[in-house]
Amino acid sequence: MFDLINSNVATAFKDTNTEKVVKQSTDKTFDEQLETTSSKLIELYYSIRDYILALGDDVTENKLKLYSAFKKIKNIVCVEVRTKSIMLYLRLSPEDIVLENGFTRDVSKVEHWATGDLEVTIKNAKDFEKAKEYIDKAYEMN
Repeated sequence: MFDLINSNVATAFKDTNTEKVVKQSTDKTFDEQLETTSSKLIELYYSIRDYILALGDDVTENKLKLYSAFKKIKNIVCVEVRTKSIMLYLRLSPEDIVLENGFTRDVSKVEHWATGDLEVTIKNAKDFEKAKEYIDKAYEMN
């Protein structure tokens, strides 16, 4: 009976010298995206940023690797800068919004980096003016 307690038990040897394949991400960081976009979009991003931060003293910005998140307690708006547009991801239910093709989109069932179920595409100042309604609503509801 005690023979099993004192016996040596061999475990499988795992070779740790095998080469691991490291996948390099091709996604640009938020800062790289911002640096490589047009000066017009950079200016537009800072206008959006200033507008969101001015909503209240409880709004803070948290720059992450791939996007910038604006939050109260939870994220209310996440921003990704693309080559030709700025994408806002808002913590709003797309079911409560009349979606406009090319401007708003339901991404609740689509994988994306940022948090938020409503995607708003901003290409110019006019789009930003239209988006303010949704930004305000996301702030008020969260």
